[in-house]
Amino acid sequence: MHINGKQIIYSFLFFTVFFVITRQIPFSDYSLIANIAVLLLVFGMIAYNRLNILNISFVSLWLCILAEYSLFQGNEFLLIIHFMLAILLLLASNFVEKIPRVILKIFYILISFQSIFLIFMEIMLNMFYTQNSYLILREYFLDKGWGDLYTYNGYFYRVQVKGNALIPIAFCLAFIKEVQEYIKYVKIYRILAFIGICIAGNFAFWISTALFIVGYSLFFGKSKTLKSVIIVSAVVLMSGFLLDYVSEVLSRKSDSLGTRGDQYNVLISSLTNNISNFIFGSGLGSTLSVRTSFRDYTGDIYFELQGIYYIFQLGILNSIIFFGLMCYFALKKIYYKDLLFIYAVYVSYAISNPYFLDTNHVVLIIVLRLIYECRKENRLYNSSI
Repeated sequence: MHINGKQIIYSFLFFTVFFVITRQIPFSDYSLIANIAVLLLVFGMIAYNRLNILNISFVSLWLCILAEYSLFQGNEFLLIIHFMLAILLLLASNFVEKIPRVILKIFYILISFQSIFLIFMEIMLNMFYTQNSYLILREYFLDKGWGDLYTYNGYFYRVQVKGNALIPIAFCLAFIKEVQEYIKYVKIYRILAFIGICIAGNFAFWISTALFIVGYSLFFGKSKTLKSVIIVSAVVLMSGFLLDYVSEVLSRKSDSLGTRGDQYNVLISSLTNNISNFIFGSGLGSTLSVRTSFRDYTGDIYFELQGIYYIFQLGILNSIIFFGLMCYFALKKIYYKDLLFIYAVYVSYAISNPYFLDTNHVVLIIVLRLIYECRKENRLYNSSI
């Protein structure tokens, strides 16, 4: 009964975290609740055995040294704590164990609600708005910080809003045997996720999904016929629809591409302006005091290239330590090749978006750890990386 009570609490905490993540429209003001819930969830589910305590102690010691250095750099204390906790949560989430299986159902139900919301928005925009009249709604979404809505032709609207980050992962996980056995109507969830990916209109989503289909069918698919069909379909998709989109993006989205390029230049320039910053970084919570023709970056802590922002804070030495630990813990705790491949798919599209190394990343690790535990328990697979 005591164990069941814990399972209920952890399931509720996961629901709270993922509900707020996927329902940022209209609950973006409740992010603090999600942050508290994810702290309780991760540190509650960690298995405090000797090896895990040793690993977490090493990470904590490294972060304390980083915090001292950041304070010496004159960075704001609350921002230092913010990024310390973000890094600690991300790395510590690899040590969670005895994860309630119902979390997988919660994951798929909430991600499906997000996909249905995107479908609803696509239909509503086509039925009630024109290429000119929808701009008022677009401005409203931008003002609220919910994301962006836009169209190039007045027929297909791209709904790039908060809550979309893990839709491609839901599609990818639907190919995993444990997910197929535990989740009823998994094919419906897979179709909803695929439609969500299309409507989101995120170029990185599309490329990563196509690469997943090709890679998964080549390395993990069992049916040769299915492999051939999937690969041919993916090639057609990439060479036709995606390449046409690439052309459209390059010709019409120069502002967005220019913003990313501007962020890269600003962050890398600040990183390399002296040898100390380059090696040790500007410290956790470090911000910029730079204004360009694209944007005023003064005080910003969120970037489309969030991974580069972390490198700017950490410097080359600490970035090697951080990303090295991420890879090492993934190899040890996620372990299986297909799960690691899906993890790599997430990183491939998240690295050029603002949700790299955030709560979505923690949720992904928890879900992958859950599938790992199911697989280990059932002993369905024996091959490691």
